[in-house]
Amino acid sequence: GYGGDGLVCSSLSCDVRQQQCHANASCVEAGAGFACECLRGFRGNGTRCHDVDECTEEAHACSVVATCLNTEGSFRCQCRDGYSGNGVTCSDVDECLDATMHTCHAAAECEDTLGSFQCRCRDGYSGNGTV
Repeated sequence: GYGGDGLVCSSLSCDVRQQQCHANASCVEAGAGFACECLRGFRGNGTRCHDVDECTEEAHACSVVATCLNTEGSFRCQCRDGYSGNGVTCSDVDECLDATMHTCHAAAECEDTLGSFQCRCRDGYSGNGTV
């Protein structure tokens, strides 16, 4: 739109109107006017914007073996224990390859499972296989 005293008019561009938009919105010039639009990751009318929880709305690309963590205006994915990766792609960690990653007794076999491991006593031993 335009503003002024009726004799002298000037454009009320987004440079002037941005302050009417919410902190998480941007001003968009629309013809002779303007509109406030919430930024990506936010929802509202532009003068009021609230965070979208992509995790509860399942609007994320996290792996099925990752946890979605909502952040202000976005989200991040974190692989669960026993998996490694960027959260979008997670791979099983073989805990049996590194003795510091499992609790199997020296007289037990470590067996890798998806996201974890199992300890089994060797022949001639009994117990749960852990230290």
